[in-house]
Amino acid sequence: MSVETNSNDVAAEHIQELSKIKEDVPKLLTAASHAISALTNRPLDSPSSADPLAARKEAYSAHTQTYFTLVRQIQDNLMREVGALEDAGVIPAKAEKVERAAQTQREGAEVKNGGLGELDVGWLNARTRDVGVGKAGELVAEARRRLEEREGEGDVSME
Repeated sequence: MSVETNSNDVAAEHIQELSKIKEDVPKLLTAASHAISALTNRPLDSPSSADPLAARKEAYSAHTQTYFTLVRQIQDNLMREVGALEDAGVIPAKAEKVERAAQTQREGAEVKNGGLGELDVGWLNARTRDVGVGKAGELVAEARRRLEEREGEGDVSME
C-alpha cells in the first residue's frame, strides 16, 4: 500500500507542476498577440508618445522579449518535468524512444514497387481492358438507340 501511496504522491506532485507550467501559456499567447499588434495600425494600449514609430518599436521589443523569455521558461520547466518523470520511472528514457523511432523510420523508408507501395499495378492494368470494352459497348448501344429513334421519326434510313 505504501508503493501505491508513493506513486499517487508522485503523480499529484507532477500534476501540480504541470498545472503551474500551463499557467504560463496564456501569458505567452498574450505577449505574442501584443507583439503582433504593435506591427499593425491598431492604436497602442499605452499612452502615445510624440513619436508613434518609436513607441511601436519599443512595444514590439518589449513584447517579443517577454515572449521569448516565457518560451524559454516553459521549455526549461517542461524539460525538468520530463527528467523527473523519467527518474520516477513514469516514462521511459529518451534513448529508447529515439532508437525505436529511428528504426521505425528506416523500416518505413524502403521504396516498394517503384514508389507505389502496396498498389498492384498489374491488377489495375488487367481491368483497363474490361472498362474499355464495357464503355465501347455502352457507346454502341447508345448510338444504335438514337439511330432507331431517328428512323422511327423518318429522318434516317438504316438500310
